[in-house]
Amino acid sequence: MLRNVVALVGEQAAAFELGVVAQVFGLDRSDDGLPVHEFALCGATPGPVPTTSGFCLQVTHAPERIAQADLVTVPAWPQLERNPPEPLLEALREAVARGARVLSVCTGAFLLASAGILDGRRAATHWQFAGRLARLHPRVQVDSAVLYVEDGPVLTSAGAAAGIDACLHLVRREHGAATANALARRMVVPAHRAGGQAQFVEMPLPEARAGYGMTELVDWIQAHLDRPLTVEDLAAHVAMSPRTLARRFKEATGTTPHRWILDQRLQLAEELLENTSLPVEAVAARSGFGSADTLRHHFAARRGVAPAAHRRTFHAGTPPVSGEHNQARRKDRSMEIWINPACSKCRSALSLLDAEGAEYTVRRYLEEPPSVRELEDVLLRLGLEPWDITRTGEPAAGELGMESWPRDADNRTRWIDALAAHPSLIQRPIITADDGSAVVGRSPESVKSVLG
Repeated sequence: MLRNVVALVGEQAAAFELGVVAQVFGLDRSDDGLPVHEFALCGATPGPVPTTSGFCLQVTHAPERIAQADLVTVPAWPQLERNPPEPLLEALREAVARGARVLSVCTGAFLLASAGILDGRRAATHWQFAGRLARLHPRVQVDSAVLYVEDGPVLTSAGAAAGIDACLHLVRREHGAATANALARRMVVPAHRAGGQAQFVEMPLPEARAGYGMTELVDWIQAHLDRPLTVEDLAAHVAMSPRTLARRFKEATGTTPHRWILDQRLQLAEELLENTSLPVEAVAARSGFGSADTLRHHFAARRGVAPAAHRRTFHAGTPPVSGEHNQARRKDRSMEIWINPACSKCRSALSLLDAEGAEYTVRRYLEEPPSVRELEDVLLRLGLEPWDITRTGEPAAGELGMESWPRDADNRTRWIDALAAHPSLIQRPIITADDGSAVVGRSPESVKSVLG
C-alpha cells in the first residue's frame, strides 16, 4: 500500500507535471474518504529550484529522503541530454531494488533511463521526445503511441495530462477502482481515457518525389479518393502493367499504393471530422472507406480512438450550449457492444441502442473472444473484478471448478485468463463507449446510463 510519496525535481522544473503528481498524492482528501499520503519534494540539494513557469519551488529534501518512499515520482526532467546528479540516480536504483514503485511523467522517463531503470523495459514519454529517448537509450523499448506503460514496478507516462491517467491507474492498482473513480470525480477528470497519444501526433504522409513520373497519378488519386481504387485501376490510368506501377510507385513515395491510398483516406477523414459536421457514415463515404465500420476499424488502428472521439477532441466548431449537450453527446458517442446473439438481454440491448439512435459496432465474443488485455481494460472501465462479470452457472465454470476459486488479488489473473479462454463465461452484454465509460447492459436503465 502506498503511504509515502516523493517527487523529484531539478532545475527548470515543470510546474504542470509536478502539479499533477501533487494533486493525486499530495493533498489531504480524507474528508472524501480518500487515502492520505505523506508527500515530499526532493532534489539534488535542498533549496530554491526555478521552474519553467518563472517562479521558484522550495525543495526541502536531499536524495536521502528517497529511501523512505513507497513511490518515487519524476514529474518531468528538462535536462534531457545532461548527465543527472549521480546521488539521484543511485537513490533511484536503490529504491527500485528494495521494491519501491517509480512513476515518471513526460520527460521524467529520461532520468529513469539514465539510472538504467528502463533498460529492457517498455516505456512512454511525450511523443515529441520519443525518438530522442530511443536514440539516447537504445536499451529502452520506447512506445510512442500510448498514454502510459506499466512494466513491473515502473510506470512511465506520455506528456503533461497523461500523467493524470498514469497516477489514477496507480491509485486503482493500489487502492481499488472505487477509490480511483472517487478521486477522478473530485479532480473533475475521466477515470479512464480512451485511446493513446497517437491521436495527438502529427503524421506527415509520404509525398511523391520528382523524377518518377507519379505526380500526375498522385493528383488523380487525391481527386478520386471517394471511389474504389485498385492497383489495376492505377496502372490503367497511367498505361503501365500493375507490377511496373507498384514498383515505380514505391520508388516515388517510399510505400505501396495500398498503404499510400489508405493514409490519404485517413487524412481526408480526419479533415472532415475536424472541420465539418458530416455524420460518420458520410465521412466514410467521402473518404472512400465505404462504411462507417470500415472507417472505425482503420481509424482506431491508426489513431487509437474511434472517429467520434477524434471529432470531440479536435472539432473546430462551437461547442453545443448546455441544453444541447446530452443530445450532441449521444449523437457523436461511438460504442461497442459485446454480445452472444442467442442471449435475449443482448437482443434487448441492441433494440434499445437502435431506438436511441446510438452509433455502435457489434462484437460477437464467441466468434471474436476478447484478449486478456481487453478484459483488463473493460474491468477497469466497469470498476469491477473478473468474478463480478463471470457466469459461474455455465458448464465451463463447473468444469474449471470456479466456485471454489478464491476471489482475491492473488487469483485475479487466473479468473481473467479463464474468461479469455472461455468467453461464454462472461455476463452479457457489455457496452463500452469511446469516452471510457462502460456498463454491463442487463437492464434498460444500465444501457441508457452509457448513452449519457
